[in-house]
Amino acid sequence: YSSAASDVYKRQAYAAVGEYELAQQAYRDAIASDDRYELELANGDWIDSRRAAQMALLSLDASAE
Repeated sequence: YSSAASDVYKRQAYAAVGEYELAQQAYRDAIASDDRYELELANGDWIDSRRAAQMALLSLDASAE
């Protein structure tokens, strides 16, 4: 796996095991990053990594409420 893929899996793992604060910080770090990657979503769409992190953070925040 590439470093970018590893980071994506790390953020997902934090959320999956209930480490919401770690997941939130990891998503915020990705949003603020100067590095950009094109990620393929499960539905086959391609999206900028920072936009994907924004969407994931919103989803995580909604599920934590």
